[in-house]
Amino acid sequence: MSGDVLSYSAAEAGPLIGHTENWMLENARAGVIIHSKIGSEIRFTPEHLRQILRDCEVPPKAPLRPRATARRKTPLAEATPAVTLRAKPPKPRRQGAA
Repeated sequence: MSGDVLSYSAAEAGPLIGHTENWMLENARAGVIIHSKIGSEIRFTPEHLRQILRDCEVPPKAPLRPRATARRKTPLAEATPAVTLRAKPPKPRRQGAA
């Protein structure tokens, strides 16, 4: 045989794809993820790990839309006319009832 077949235990394979050993074993025993079983030992090859990642993919819910990037042709100061602020005139005081 040319070359050795590389395989990982659940403890070795889990961290490689971002899962725990327990997650790997539970899902392999339940038949949810691909694996090899040699005697009573559950093993994972690099191709198994690639397949598990493909099976766990979540497709996008909607197509990606380009972000609305409204670019001003002129700077904000030029686009907005200057406003002069004026104070309101004081209200007249009431005369009488004191």
